[in-house]
Amino acid sequence: MGGTIQMERDSNFQMLSWFTDQYRMGNLDLEPPYQRKSIWNNDYKVYFIDTILRNFPCPTIFLAVEISPGGLTKYHVVDGKQRLLTVFEFVNDEFTTSADYSDPDYADKYFSQLPDEVKPKFWGYKFTIEYLKTERRKDLNDSFDRLNRNVARLNKQELRHARHAGAFITYVTQLSDDPFWKDMGQSTTSRIRRMLDIEYVSEIFLVVMHGIKDGREHLDDYYAWYDEEIPDLEENRRKYEVCKNLIANLNLYRTRYRNLADQYSLWSVMSKLYDEHGDSLEIDIERTRENLLQFAPKVQRDAADERGKAYALAVLQASNSIRSRQIREDTLKGLIIVEGK
Repeated sequence: MGGTIQMERDSNFQMLSWFTDQYRMGNLDLEPPYQRKSIWNNDYKVYFIDTILRNFPCPTIFLAVEISPGGLTKYHVVDGKQRLLTVFEFVNDEFTTSADYSDPDYADKYFSQLPDEVKPKFWGYKFTIEYLKTERRKDLNDSFDRLNRNVARLNKQELRHARHAGAFITYVTQLSDDPFWKDMGQSTTSRIRRMLDIEYVSEIFLVVMHGIKDGREHLDDYYAWYDEEIPDLEENRRKYEVCKNLIANLNLYRTRYRNLADQYSLWSVMSKLYDEHGDSLEIDIERTRENLLQFAPKVQRDAADERGKAYALAVLQASNSIRSRQIREDTLKGLIIVEGK
């Protein structure tokens, strides 16, 4: 927690028009590595524009200042990305003001439809700015982390994204863009906004690498350990692709096996079978799918079928514990028909 302070701070006010000017000139970076994906929905955006139009105060915007040897200045947004994106989208007529405005001159209007006498006041809205000057990337990561750690809108994965920009997070982010994850229900709009799709794919890739783990706390360690290099990446990539293709071929997209816990266990089973059979692993797709579909209705906490009951409890109670994951893995492994056995 200690250490020499190497970051300078300064503050002033800037008009809204200054930000739009900097953005248009390419001097404003909204996507530094520690930033997260946009998460504001339309209600948040409309409310913030309402704040500006009514000239209410808003939280400070934090900018990291980078000055090149040639004297060019670049501003990296440490905190305030959602507010600035909202402004830029509004002035581009991408959404309207609230329809509930008491003043009809403001209600349900695109920016271009606002009265001319209102627009200069909008452009003149003043933001409080805090400038951060440092040559150490870690200082900016820590600043973002500290600014957001105690704010409910940041989850653990978003904080991981703030702290790491290395090999592991880059790779699993690429994997999460695969349409497979959308088909399996993990890449929904809400999950993507909160980076929960990346968190889940991180867990899956670590299952492929190391087998089942207890909970999610290990993610922080692996993000740090594999920040510079992912060990045996090519071998694990090949194993991941084999497991993914086997699961995709089972065509379980509209079944219970697209649920997070069930799908995690399918991956852990396929990974274990790959360890046993290597690249030669083949399963009887038709018979395996039939087994899985016949088992699914038996998964009830009060089921007469003991396997179904145990599996249901392993989903409903502490589903991320290693014990529950092991029960589910053992159960599903008994339903997979490996060719040639």
